[in-house]
Amino acid sequence: VCSRWLVVIALLLALQPSLSFSSLESNQPYQASSLGSTFVFPKINSILTKVRNLLRWPPQAENTNRDVLTLKNKRHRKVSIIGSGNFACAIARIVCENCIRSQLFADEVRMWVYEEMIDGVKLTEIINTSHENIKYLPGIKLPTNIKADPDLSVVAQGADVLIFCLPHQFLGGICEKLVGRTSRDCIAISLIKAVEFDDQGIVLISDMIRQR
Repeated sequence: VCSRWLVVIALLLALQPSLSFSSLESNQPYQASSLGSTFVFPKINSILTKVRNLLRWPPQAENTNRDVLTLKNKRHRKVSIIGSGNFACAIARIVCENCIRSQLFADEVRMWVYEEMIDGVKLTEIINTSHENIKYLPGIKLPTNIKADPDLSVVAQGADVLIFCLPHQFLGGICEKLVGRTSRDCIAISLIKAVEFDDQGIVLISDMIRQR
């Protein structure tokens, strides 16, 4: 592939002696003069774009109408985390940071928290104000874009991505309350470390979520 492009570059330079790296930035059709006549190369712009990308690092992806339309029409996807234990909070740190960096997801990440009182203060209030789950992950700060909520229906409302990270024995009741709350094409991600069993044998947690 490299040798082929070297040949292309050599031919282009031979046909157009005045061609320079600065001219590669131009959007105008490239022309070569011969014997007083001007010849226009029909596809030379696309060829030079590929040459320019080869001369740059990292290479720039070619824009297509489909890519542009996808970026314009795609709304920010809402991400919600079901669970608030130590593992869920550790995962929330990663998820929140990735959502801020990505243009595809909303900055705010909602997390369902089983409400508890800690020294007379609601756990959700502590998480939202001090950004720390002092009961299950003390001493570790949570990102400011996480929103703890004890109402499962609020957390799941309109969610495009649901991340399950809670004890598996609570999954059945949780899934029943999620019906009709999420977006139509919601994606479920299971981080539950367990399996279930029925008369047929092992049942994966992901299959339990899918069936509900």
